[in-house]
Amino acid sequence: MKKIIFLLVTIFYLAGCKKDNDPVNLSSEKNISSVTFRTIDNPSLPADIAAIISADSVNVQVIQGISLNGLVPSINFSGQTITPANHTAQNFNNPVTYIITAENGTTKNYSFKIVQVDSATMITGLWHLIRDSVYDTPGYVNGGGHPTPGVYFGNASDYWHFYANGTLNVHENGGDYTGINYLVLPNNRLSVAGLDIYYDPATIETLTFNTAIFSWAKTLPNGERYFRRLYLSK
Repeated sequence: MKKIIFLLVTIFYLAGCKKDNDPVNLSSEKNISSVTFRTIDNPSLPADIAAIISADSVNVQVIQGISLNGLVPSINFSGQTITPANHTAQNFNNPVTYIITAENGTTKNYSFKIVQVDSATMITGLWHLIRDSVYDTPGYVNGGGHPTPGVYFGNASDYWHFYANGTLNVHENGGDYTGINYLVLPNNRLSVAGLDIYYDPATIETLTFNTAIFSWAKTLPNGERYFRRLYLSK
């Protein structure tokens, strides 16, 4: 009798093990949800860069001059494994194929492609205004008068829209300004008609496909100074 009970227990145990390892019960999920190239891992980047993900590709734009060899991606994915390994430097001068393997052994390929574009191309498009900060030393007056210092935080309706034909439309703090001429200068500067009358062209501190930071500075002969920093995002 004891032998029969032992045999039944063994059969049920083996049956349970077989069920747990049954491929039918293993997940087939194998997707990439986000990819970011972070400055903490990639010191050559001016800011964290998020990739654009489609069905089977991951696309990234970086400004010209940045080396594509040795960039480290941070990949959020669902699945059992990813090859090449996550958080590992790769040479992206050519597309790199990443393979996600699900728990049930099925796989999905993603092609990672990074392209370099010039500043004039990168800046084109509609940018949301995050904040616009102005500071000047007491007594600063330069043609247009004494600007009001402070920080303006953009709302949902505020934007800077750079068009490929070299014109700019701005909606900020209740004001609309259309048809402004702008030019991306070769020395990483931004010339904006109207502002250049009173202040030097802006320095392009950061420019990626989703982040832009421009700063203006002016020093008058009497030592008075003006600073402005504009933060935009897509």
